[in-house]
Amino acid sequence: MRCHRPLLFLPLALLLAACGGPDRADPAEAAGEDSLPKPAITAGSVTGMPAPGPSTPNPGKGPTPGPDPLATGAAQATTVATAEPGADAAVSVLRDYFSAINTRDFARAYALWRQNPQTPAQFADGFAGTTGVSVEIGTPGPIDAGAGQRFIEIPVTLDATQADGRVERYAGRVVLHRSSVESGDPDWRIERTALAKQ
Repeated sequence: MRCHRPLLFLPLALLLAACGGPDRADPAEAAGEDSLPKPAITAGSVTGMPAPGPSTPNPGKGPTPGPDPLATGAAQATTVATAEPGADAAVSVLRDYFSAINTRDFARAYALWRQNPQTPAQFADGFAGTTGVSVEIGTPGPIDAGAGQRFIEIPVTLDATQADGRVERYAGRVVLHRSSVESGDPDWRIERTALAKQ
């Protein structure tokens, strides 16, 4: 009859060998620290890759994401539709207005009024003795919004050169209007002026 007792102790022996056993020393200690390989110390990158130079855009970051190719045209149109003309657009209308007067394009200047009480001919006759205007446009006030209407007040100083060489100075404000409802005029138009001769 054979004895199988040594097989019972084999797994325990393997376990002790794998853990190092109570009597076994750490191989690193046995061999000494000097025998272990160490990374070489260099002045460059730890990874061995060249450091990013001036030609490497946005080092350490991925590419800047572009527009979403899956964005629908409807979503983009909604963003554009919600942007209303601001103060810069109102100032641009004033510059266009005085530029039209200087080029004697009175029809274009007249069209920039919302409701001019004069006829186009009367409006043009009002500039018969004026050879040119120069205007200084001040800082626009806040846009006054309410009930689908927008108003903005812009201070101006105006020098009007007359045919006889005189320069007349006016100062005051111009009020512009635009409609924010679908059936109204979405562009800024001159509502009224309040200019006094200086």
